[in-house]
Amino acid sequence: MGKGEGGGVDSFVGKSINVFFDPKDFTTQANVSFSDTHADDAAIKISHEGSHVHDAKHFLNTGQNTSRFDTELKAFKVESVMAEVVGYKDYPVYTANGDSALNIYKVSWTEADKKNFSVVRKEREEAIKTFLKIPESQGGLYGLTSASDGGPAWKR
Repeated sequence: MGKGEGGGVDSFVGKSINVFFDPKDFTTQANVSFSDTHADDAAIKISHEGSHVHDAKHFLNTGQNTSRFDTELKAFKVESVMAEVVGYKDYPVYTANGDSALNIYKVSWTEADKKNFSVVRKEREEAIKTFLKIPESQGGLYGLTSASDGGPAWKR
């Protein structure tokens, strides 16, 4: 699995899944206090990587793999939902050079669609797909446009 923004599932050891987090995403020491203003950011990044752990566990247990595109799409959806849950008004994701690429969550999506979440789901998915397809030559982290891009997510 490629190492993207914030961390990644690094390796398998038997049935153990090793996850790493980019230290620059956590501005505090390893002991994070929940009163820390950055605890929400940590929870969001951990949820993204947790989605990858779920996919990796499924692969280890069943042998059924997913594509890099699909595992990243799902993980960024989880990240976007967590940003909504913790109360962000906008939640940007960044290119490799640190530029804000686009928001994968905007509170305006929710306000526009209070009765059902079809607008939120559509806007969230389209924003994430746009982010995933930014070519690496333009600072993108993934350069993935569909489930057929990037090959399988996991290798033993």
